[in-house]
Amino acid sequence: MILRFVLVLSASILSFGSARAAVYSVGAGGSCTHTTIPAALAAAESHPGPDVIHIAYNQSYTAQAIAFTTSQEVELAGGFADCAQSAGNGSYTTIDGSGGAAEPVLRITANTGARVKLAYLAIRGGDEDGSDGGGVDFRGDGILEIRFSDITGNSGGSGGGIRAAGTGSNAGLVIGEHVWISNNTARYDGGGVWAAGLEMTMIEPDSLIYLNEATGTVVGGQVVGGRGGGLFRYGGSIDGHARIGSSGFNQTGPIASNTARRGGGICVYAGDDGFATLRMFSTSYDQRSKLQGNFASEGGGALYLYAEDRGGFLIGYAAAAYLRGVDIVDNASAHAPIAWVQETGGAFPVGYSAVFLNDDEPPMPGELPCPVGRPCSVVAGNVVQDGNGTPVDNPLVAVEDRNEFHLGSADVHDNHGRHLIRSRGDAATIFNSLVAGNVLSGNVVSASDGAGVTIESSTITGNVVGAAQVLDIDGDFQMQRSILWQPGRTSLHHSGGSSTSQNVVTSERGSLDGGNTPYVLEADPRFVDPVRGDYHLRAASPAVDFASSGAGPDLEGRARAVDLPIKANRMGTADLGAYERQALLPLVLNGEFDIDLNLWDEVTPGTTSRDGTQNATGAAGSGSIKVTLSDFPGFEVYGAAQCIHLPGPGRYLLNGWGRGGGSGAMRDGTSLRWELRRDGGEACNAGMADASGTHFLSASGSFVRPANPAVIDLAESDWTHNSSITILLRVVDNGTAAPPNNSATGWFDGITLGVEGDDVIFDDGFDPL
Repeated sequence: MILRFVLVLSASILSFGSARAAVYSVGAGGSCTHTTIPAALAAAESHPGPDVIHIAYNQSYTAQAIAFTTSQEVELAGGFADCAQSAGNGSYTTIDGSGGAAEPVLRITANTGARVKLAYLAIRGGDEDGSDGGGVDFRGDGILEIRFSDITGNSGGSGGGIRAAGTGSNAGLVIGEHVWISNNTARYDGGGVWAAGLEMTMIEPDSLIYLNEATGTVVGGQVVGGRGGGLFRYGGSIDGHARIGSSGFNQTGPIASNTARRGGGICVYAGDDGFATLRMFSTSYDQRSKLQGNFASEGGGALYLYAEDRGGFLIGYAAAAYLRGVDIVDNASAHAPIAWVQETGGAFPVGYSAVFLNDDEPPMPGELPCPVGRPCSVVAGNVVQDGNGTPVDNPLVAVEDRNEFHLGSADVHDNHGRHLIRSRGDAATIFNSLVAGNVLSGNVVSASDGAGVTIESSTITGNVVGAAQVLDIDGDFQMQRSILWQPGRTSLHHSGGSSTSQNVVTSERGSLDGGNTPYVLEADPRFVDPVRGDYHLRAASPAVDFASSGAGPDLEGRARAVDLPIKANRMGTADLGAYERQALLPLVLNGEFDIDLNLWDEVTPGTTSRDGTQNATGAAGSGSIKVTLSDFPGFEVYGAAQCIHLPGPGRYLLNGWGRGGGSGAMRDGTSLRWELRRDGGEACNAGMADASGTHFLSASGSFVRPANPAVIDLAESDWTHNSSITILLRVVDNGTAAPPNNSATGWFDGITLGVEGDDVIFDDGFDPL
């Protein structure tokens, strides 16, 4: 039997809270007030004020097509084993539209002041055959609130799971805690949710819009719709705004694995002189918000924005997405899997589109600021490919005419496409970001038709760049406080507009400043460990203490313009690139060997290994480096070495912990051999050492750190940009065996190189190169 009922409650009833809530129960058994949901809703009509309907799962609810209108507060709550229960048990009651009319499972009209609540329900099987929602179709000037519910396996015209259309300024859609909207299909737009003309919020934990699809429909030979696989956010005659801050569930982001023709994850669409905005943010540092694993067959895997050319007089962005603390990961599409900000069309369009990732917008309620100690957002694993997984030669971000894209405070890595950003005719900005380890068949940024590009406080390095130039800009270009290190490629091809490069370290400078300004430096930036993707700066990096201002926190939320002792200031105290070095030390990298032997070069092959059973510093079991060699003719063995460039002149202090192998009084001895070169080049090995020495650590059976370090003086007159100390780990055989049967074993831990005093030797303005 088809259960379809239309209920109209009087608009003249008292406001919420003025009367005690009436409780009705639906299910099988004598303790139930009703056997059908529509009957319980009909009974609620006669009761002014809030009503609660408990829906027991001791009977099935199939072929459901329930429609009602209300001007009051009504709650439909499942999770009751029977009608005798006064409280739910956390289970869900299924309301199924299968086998009934081609209608939504719930069609709700909420007048001004109404609030409809759904909780502990599984709504499925809706199959609306027009243009409305499949699972829930909601409209009016009231509020729909959903908590602890599944809306799954429904199909509709617009809004496979939910269609919410506001008709006034009070309308709202609240997706509360633990709501899963999944496996729904829309023939037009909004596979999971279609929302227009209302405020939509989804900020509570454990909620997901995932595995939904907006297919699009062929009408008159043209494909109509197919936008917003997860969410279609529309602003028309009434503006539409969405706030998404849910953490998702179990490391799956709140908008995940959805599919559409355009905007696999989210489509933000403005039309009819309206505004449509998306605010997406994180409310948990442990589980950040994500646009994850979405796919679009045409373009905009994660995000698609469009504002119609209406010829009106709007000021500002008609369609805009503001994201803070949101990761954009593992999305795919044939075009622009990260974001497609599409051209609005028209000769003089009014109403623009823009995406702002970690821009300086005031925070929303519950929105966390960017964290300290890690990037605000990660943009990674996004791929330009078709539905068969075949790579397509298109950009990862596409910015069409008169629209904008701002990429800020993000770690952008392991993305695959033609360009990271392609902009035509308008603005693209990269600020406070790391762009590294991406595979690009073209340029990192390609801008044409007078598009302006700004790069600030960012690091671009370690990318596979297929084009001859890293940047190809036709329009105003500005780069400042940045590192562009892509050896073998020309930094910039610039064909129109102004070009300014100031405070830049690069692998090729001629295309940036012609090689004739003091503001651009061609020098190795000396990253900590580029092989492993660590692009923090070593203390002796030429990008440290370079610029006159810091321009806000760095990529990890730490202070800029930190002045390092003994490091000469070129233009000021601020570092270039995404990261600001916070302290002079450590100069020795991985000197405690807590995880591996990375950044130490083996001198004698086969002699070094990490020993987790022996350690002098760090937690128990944090390990040390073991150097051992048997049956060799000499009396000493060199195990591993590290090259350290020196940030300035001074008195350097070398020390560490050592432990000798063997037994008795003739244990092997451990020591640190050091070699100072005033100009050792990038590899620290150019020419003979200008000074050298050996710092004895121990010949004891336990770890010993000498009370006095080795002192290595480097005078101001001797220091150069390439001054370096090489540290070698040395073990001496103190046994009784004669050559060629010597053997030596020793352990090292906690190797440090410090600087005596912390005075800044050079004045600002000194050019160290």
